[in-house]
Amino acid sequence: MTGVQTCALPIFDILNDFEGKSIVIVPRLKLKIFAGNVIKGKIIKDRLIIDTIKELCEKIKLVGAINIDCIVKNNEVFVIDINARFAEGVPITFKSGANYQKNIYRLLMGEEVKYSEEYKDDIVVSRYDEFLVVN
Repeated sequence: MTGVQTCALPIFDILNDFEGKSIVIVPRLKLKIFAGNVIKGKIIKDRLIIDTIKELCEKIKLVGAINIDCIVKNNEVFVIDINARFAEGVPITFKSGANYQKNIYRLLMGEEVKYSEEYKDDIVVSRYDEFLVVN
């Protein structure tokens, strides 16, 4: 076994305001995982799953950085995991152009931040580890 896994289940990186209203929802696929770390992912703007997750977040008033895993089958979205934190693969979301840092700053300054889908769709992001000689 090589330790490299492939997985095509949608995962969402979400930022909600203090009332549980979504500011940004970025769905992505984990295309390659190594030792529990996402090393390759793809952003997918899928209307069904974005709308479903947005409705869920607002119903249960999730606040802050949220990470949701789900399964989509026969046009139904099944949530299998909710984490109140930034996911390990959130740099993929940042690379898509979703500006979490600016939005968090604006929230902390007391500004109202509206929902936005201003990020790139259908991009694949990959990371790599590099070994360096340090002596």
